[in-house]
Amino acid sequence: MKINAHWRQHIEARGGNGLSQTAYCHQQGLNRKTFSVWPRRVEDD
Repeated sequence: MKINAHWRQHIEARGGNGLSQTAYCHQQGLNRKTFSVWPRRVEDD
């Protein structure tokens, strides 16, 4: 899976689940700071 596709999937999943970014990242085992950069990167893609 491409990196952008991986992050796009997480961004879309987080958007519809009602969790805060911090809670979503904790639940998924993601780094919150890294996650916060990807919406802009994916949007520019």
